[in-house]
Amino acid sequence: MTQPKLLIHIGPHKTGTTSIQAVASHQLPAISKAGWAVETFPELKNGTHSLASLLSNGKLDVVRPHLEKLGTITTPTLISSENFSRITEAQAKFMLNTIGISDVRVVYYLRNPLHRLLSAWTERVRHGYRRTLTEYIAGRLLQPFRDRDINDQVRITPWAHALGETAVRSGALDLHLYDQYDDVVKHFFFEYFGIAIDDSEENTRIMYLLMP
Repeated sequence: MTQPKLLIHIGPHKTGTTSIQAVASHQLPAISKAGWAVETFPELKNGTHSLASLLSNGKLDVVRPHLEKLGTITTPTLISSENFSRITEAQAKFMLNTIGISDVRVVYYLRNPLHRLLSAWTERVRHGYRRTLTEYIAGRLLQPFRDRDINDQVRITPWAHALGETAVRSGALDLHLYDQYDDVVKHFFFEYFGIAIDDSEENTRIMYLLMP
């Protein structure tokens, strides 16, 4: 499969996104050596997360100039935010049309819904949540087909439709099984940049490039 010009990593939450973003931000020289750039939209308070949130809240005029600027890239570029998994089909189409780059690949990691709910519940408890795991899961299962954390199709379908059937058939939408990999961070950087991560330093230092 050929290298895309724009790689959009859309998460979702609880699939290693924060770790992937941390490595990407700390290892820009190595990523550049692999022929890539990382766009974080530093002009926005919370960077790419803010861009995706503004987009999901319908602030199209606010994000338009940032997307248009992204469309002028000359180097293959990564953008990453789990908030991109929350946008609608219309918002995804607006984003792709405004960027105006045809060679786009969207990356999504599918995780066992029960494992993801357990992880989400554990984090909530750390912040003061008092309901039991059973109560939390039971509440989420009341409308399983509408729940984004249970039914990944709710997150994936808008992007599939925005990309279009032809692009999806050509590989524009990459779906990976989170539970298939011992380390999603290692998989991501090897799969897309040919970079190996040294886990002796908590997956934050790139030891060497496997590809020029």
